[in-house]
Amino acid sequence: MPYNYHLMFRKTFTVRSLPVSARIHITASDKYRLCVNGRYVGRGPARNAGPFWTSYDTHDITKLVREGNNTIAVHGYYYGCPTVWSSDMPPGLWAEAEMLSPDGRIDTVVSDGTWKVKRLEGYHEETQRINGWQGPIEVYCTPPRDIQNPTTRRPPLMTTPGNRRPSLPSRKRSAGGCFQRFLLRCRGHTWSPGCAAPA
Repeated sequence: MPYNYHLMFRKTFTVRSLPVSARIHITASDKYRLCVNGRYVGRGPARNAGPFWTSYDTHDITKLVREGNNTIAVHGYYYGCPTVWSSDMPPGLWAEAEMLSPDGRIDTVVSDGTWKVKRLEGYHEETQRINGWQGPIEVYCTPPRDIQNPTTRRPPLMTTPGNRRPSLPSRKRSAGGCFQRFLLRCRGHTWSPGCAAPA
């Protein structure tokens, strides 16, 4: 199993007409940071009692969805060791967005093999655990700004508007077997056939 592993998940989809309402259910092993169309939405999941049950969060994204192309971006990170907040489950991501159209149709976007996945650069994986109850120390190195290319900057997924403190997940539920069925799972550096290949 990987240790202190960071991945970027990304899905672009098209919306023909603005939805009346939109929400996304999401969970990960062990943690996630979620953005929609470049805007920070939240992080999680809430504490769970795994390995057979895990909680998932529901976020309202109605104001973030727009006509045309939309992008869901997730920073998923896996401790690789049990903590007081999560059990030592296989690493993975599960997500399902639901959008209610004006004519009553419900369109969905789910985590499947069409998502792009790549390793998130900048994070040091060889770090010690904070203590015996918590996960590894999170160390991120901002890429140096190139004098000849001043546009070089840290990944947009990692930024938050202004200095606003991240909000807590809006709702917590239990996904149970759904988590195992829709999981985007990796084992070490090898992806299973049903998962998106690293970009």
